[in-house]
Amino acid sequence: MKKRFTACLTTLILSVFFSISASADVVKVDGIYYDISGTTATVTQVGDYSGDIVIPESITFENSKYSVTSIGDAAFFECIDLTSVTIPNSVTSIGSDAFWGCRSLTSVTIPNSVTSIGDWAFWGCRSLTSVTIPNSVTSIGDLAFYECSSLTSVTIPNSVTSIGDGTLWGCSGLTHPIIVNDMFVFLPTGYEGHYSIPENISTIIGGAFYECRSLTSVTIPNSVKSIGNDAFWGCSSLTSVTIPNSVTSIRDEAFASCSSLTSVTIPNSVTSIGDNAFEECTSLTSVTIPNSVTSIGDYAFLGCSSLTSVTIPNSVTSIGDEAFASCSSLTSVTIPNSVTSIGDWAFASCSGLTSVTIPNSVTSIGDGAFRECSGLTSVTIPNSVTSIGDGAFEYCSGLTSVTIPNSVTSIGGWAFFSCSSLTSVTIPNSVKSIGNDVFSYCSSLTHPIIVNDMFVFLPTGYEGHYSIPENISTIIGGAFYGCSSLTSVTIPNSVTSIGALAFYRCSSLTSVTIPNSVTSIGDYAFYECSGLISVTIPNSVTSIGDRAFAECKYIENVYCYAEEVPSTDFDAFDDSNIENATLYVPASAIEAYKTTEPWSDFGTIKAIEVADGVESVKERGIAIQSAGGFINISGLDTNDTVSFYALDGKALGTAKSIDGNVSFSAKQGTIVVARIGKESVKIAVK
Repeated sequence: MKKRFTACLTTLILSVFFSISASADVVKVDGIYYDISGTTATVTQVGDYSGDIVIPESITFENSKYSVTSIGDAAFFECIDLTSVTIPNSVTSIGSDAFWGCRSLTSVTIPNSVTSIGDWAFWGCRSLTSVTIPNSVTSIGDLAFYECSSLTSVTIPNSVTSIGDGTLWGCSGLTHPIIVNDMFVFLPTGYEGHYSIPENISTIIGGAFYECRSLTSVTIPNSVKSIGNDAFWGCSSLTSVTIPNSVTSIRDEAFASCSSLTSVTIPNSVTSIGDNAFEECTSLTSVTIPNSVTSIGDYAFLGCSSLTSVTIPNSVTSIGDEAFASCSSLTSVTIPNSVTSIGDWAFASCSGLTSVTIPNSVTSIGDGAFRECSGLTSVTIPNSVTSIGDGAFEYCSGLTSVTIPNSVTSIGGWAFFSCSSLTSVTIPNSVKSIGNDVFSYCSSLTHPIIVNDMFVFLPTGYEGHYSIPENISTIIGGAFYGCSSLTSVTIPNSVTSIGALAFYRCSSLTSVTIPNSVTSIGDYAFYECSGLISVTIPNSVTSIGDRAFAECKYIENVYCYAEEVPSTDFDAFDDSNIENATLYVPASAIEAYKTTEPWSDFGTIKAIEVADGVESVKERGIAIQSAGGFINISGLDTNDTVSFYALDGKALGTAKSIDGNVSFSAKQGTIVVARIGKESVKIAVK
């Protein structure tokens, strides 16, 4: 109810705004504003009315006479000092929100000419004590007398054939049930014990039993065909309910927050269960859904924490978003072959669920569908499923293995995030799209995961250097997430994009050379790589994501070979102490970097110089030789990494020292620049 109330209130405010701002031909006669059109006038709101108002049957303006035929939408909206209104016999309609929030209004006379009273017409008129609705009225809108808390008497004639939801919600001064024709409209909130709805009733109006907290049981006769929205919302003492076979639909929030309801019988006549129908029925232990039901609405059983089992019949084709979310006692569920889609968060936080079988009819598993099902140890995904949504099995800490069938083409971000017991996963080559962080914090996975040309996952416990295979074009977001013992990585020239959070919190990574094939670096790609000292960005990179190198507190040198300054947000190097670091850029672009954030925040900006550092490295005992298309470097320190570049700055690759030696293949007859520590050495490849 609260969700719908908020939506209605938003709509109301907007409608008031537009009705006021869109008014045309507004005139003022004897202190009252009218919108005139043709020969008629509508009372409208421009000013703030107070005291006693008598509306005339007609007005004269500029020698023309106009009949007053309606009280317009929001005409007296929030006129808090208005005490009484007399409406003439010429008026046929009272608009939506007409007297909304007139909290001092004590009496109103509605003439026999009025045929309709709009939505929210007298909302919050808390001083209004009685109202008589004449025989001319045929319809009363939603929430027409909502929160008229002093109302002790209301007369609704048999001429009324349509009454909106919640017409008398919050009318705490009313002490008797209200029935109009075959519509049950209102039971006082203070009613205690059992109540039997009369046999002639066909419709239970929305909100009729709203917050009757002392109602313990109710008899619904076979004459009832419709149970309205919020009909029994918040009847917290209601323990059981039998819905007769005459009812065809259970509307939205019909029994929501009936916290003592332990059982409910739904007859074969019901074809749909509305949104939030049994939400937060925390004592409900079991429910049998009949074979007549074809759809289960969004949030239908959300928060039914005592529900241990549910049988979904073969007639159901769709399970709505969060339909059984937070049903923490639910241990098993059988999804029939008729279901084609499982909604977003449908079984999220069902922590007692140990296994689930998804039938061959299902083609998509929604976002968060089984999120936080911590007791789930196994799941069978059939060959019919083509997509697994974002976070579908996120935080399923008991899940040990999963096989994804050949039918699946896309796996959403975070799909298996923090499935800490997952030891085995099989992903077929049919998968062409994988979202960010799909296996991040899956601490029991021990092998890298590669799908086609996508590098998906490196175990968080991996230690030392890792070389990404040559065929990889994409490093999926979060692929190296939290690999705190990764010290260096070789990224091949085949890689074109580095995803968001790709190397997030790789705290032992000291340097990284991005190859000249990469065009984009994702958001947070190297976030909190606290050991990172040196970064090389090639001239191919055109964009760097938000906070890509943020919280890299010990960066000393950044080599950016791009002659056009890569586009990035101001926070790309946020909290990385770059005011104490040096940025090396092409000499031709040095002024552009100095005037563009965040590059301009570097303490020192210098032109890249390819110097011959042979004498310097010789002093360290390093020897360089080239023969047969190979460069051989010896005398290096353990774990030294050497980066190789073409003369135009294109990154050719990196090699890590093994026992003080590095060997690197290059094209004979070319000049290669090797960066060893802080020195750059030109080498003629022989």
